[in-house]
Amino acid sequence: MSKVDNERVGDSMRGDGITLGLDWGGTTTSAVAMDRNDGTMKFLEGVTIPSTGDSVSEATQKILDSLTSPAHVVGLTGIGATSMPKSGYLLSIPYRKVDEATATGLGGCLLAGVGEALVVSIGTGTSFVSVRKKHIERFGGTGVGGGCLLGLAKRLLDVDNVSDIDLLAARGDLHQVDLSVGDLAGDSYGGLMGDLTAANLAKQGAKKEDIALGLMNLVAETIVVMSVFASRACGLERVLLTGNVTLIKKLVGLMMERSTLFGPTFLVPPHAEYATAIGAAIGVS
Repeated sequence: MSKVDNERVGDSMRGDGITLGLDWGGTTTSAVAMDRNDGTMKFLEGVTIPSTGDSVSEATQKILDSLTSPAHVVGLTGIGATSMPKSGYLLSIPYRKVDEATATGLGGCLLAGVGEALVVSIGTGTSFVSVRKKHIERFGGTGVGGGCLLGLAKRLLDVDNVSDIDLLAARGDLHQVDLSVGDLAGDSYGGLMGDLTAANLAKQGAKKEDIALGLMNLVAETIVVMSVFASRACGLERVLLTGNVTLIKKLVGLMMERSTLFGPTFLVPPHAEYATAIGAAIGVS
């Protein structure tokens, strides 16, 4: 784990001990335990469960059960926490809310060991957070993310979980479902390579497996292109992919493959699925 750059985090780190971070999202709730020691944040444990009205307490209890030392404070973020007071107690542990964009930026950059980046959080939807040392702001977002993938798969394939989509996509062929530049114009057109997508899901007669892969490619390409536009607008050369969707290896593989066509460097840091929860722990410490 990289040492925290105090210029990035400012005065957020005070004292040592175990701090919990919780990201109460629209689809899932993630909780992490972080050990602060001599200015360094070390990842200890993480859990993710489906979001419910009580998922933040359930996730906290799961983390506490895995620890041998008590936690002294909780950083709480995510859309599920919007109705909660700014501070209070969660299972007898004091908590404070942390702005979600701040948590995403802090967590992503800590995990990657960098001071500046566009941090892309891919969960139910996708958000873009610009990080420049002490300045962190939400740059924008899109509704295309994990929720979009699941919704389309349910309607088109009658599949409603990521594992089944992944299994189907592993046997799919993009050439059978996506219309490429080469299909329309031969090897290339106007400087565009022939294997680039001209229209997602545009071919008729595709098999279920092909459609599953086409849905993944639609989500992957949309997020990559929007990330490139956002990074250029922010003047940032590094894009960090974070969030629960980074656990879908086939989708991440498509994203990384597409990203090589553009200028910015795309990275998936370790523990990327917990980046926002980790940032909540940093922001409250």
